[in-house]
Amino acid sequence: MNLEVINKGDYLHFKLIGVFDVSATKRVIRLIKDSYNETHIDLALIDFSSLDVLDVSDTDRYYLGKEVALQLSSVVKLASLAPSSVVNHFSETVAINRGANLRIFTEMNEAIEWLLS
Repeated sequence: MNLEVINKGDYLHFKLIGVFDVSATKRVIRLIKDSYNETHIDLALIDFSSLDVLDVSDTDRYYLGKEVALQLSSVVKLASLAPSSVVNHFSETVAINRGANLRIFTEMNEAIEWLLS
């Protein structure tokens, strides 16, 4: 899995490319926190829409939601973009229940509108 980071001015866009990998995604979540510490940009979009294979177990969704809360809960507002075929909002619920400001979207314009609101 590869990563492209794009500074959009108001927010950072983390675009994942290739095949989904849970460990790599956790590293990206930590990178979002590191990027905040460097830039003080507290809005981020993590974009799963360009991944070739996106097969995520409920266990992985739980641990990803927990990682978002652990790393970003008090500092970063995070929008997540994923294909509708894989969205079930479980990781979102896990993260929110632990204090994170995360919302998952299937449409880019909705994700950006929420992020900038």
